[in-house]
Amino acid sequence: MFDPANPREKAFWLPLPHEFVAAIGAVAAQWSYFDMQFDGVTTFLSRSPECEKIANPRPYSFSKRAKLFRNLARLNFENCAPLVEKLSSLSIRAHDLCQKRNVVVHGFWFDSRWADGYITLTSKADGTGDIYSVDLPDVLHLARNIADLRTELVAFIFADCHGESQFATPTEQSVLQEYRRRYPDPPQVLPIPRDPRRVGTPQRPEPFRA
Repeated sequence: MFDPANPREKAFWLPLPHEFVAAIGAVAAQWSYFDMQFDGVTTFLSRSPECEKIANPRPYSFSKRAKLFRNLARLNFENCAPLVEKLSSLSIRAHDLCQKRNVVVHGFWFDSRWADGYITLTSKADGTGDIYSVDLPDVLHLARNIADLRTELVAFIFADCHGESQFATPTEQSVLQEYRRRYPDPPQVLPIPRDPRRVGTPQRPEPFRA
């Protein structure tokens, strides 16, 4: 039976307690989920011909995608400054969380001073990067912050679809409704076209092998 506390369990042979490994996994998984939703909202903001031109091809780095997100917000909602400001703020906070996620997920954990309540982490293995002392509650808090921002992103962009919203004013909701009228959801193509080189289907997923 799987036991992360078992010293023979090689998956946890790292210089930090297994609780940290689980928390880092939560940060990675929450960011992956948020990143997918952020990309979907970017596509939503790219429906006009003008915006579609600047949104494709999509930048790889999140820093550039966050900047694109802000540009799309300005182009689409230039007559509603508060809406642009809220979307821009969301993308700036997302970029900040991305930087912290990168430190936690890609950083080098090299000094497990669990007796002092923290682990030492550096952003570069050769010691030339940033060096942090990290405790477990902060890693978990980062995962929660990412989850909260994802909830805000989805709730805000659909604020016009569910009556009263805590994220958008009635004016902002009207602007979003008008955007949806001008650029409605594209028709869903069924079955979903897939690259024939892809494995598995929703009915018969391919077993994952390590």
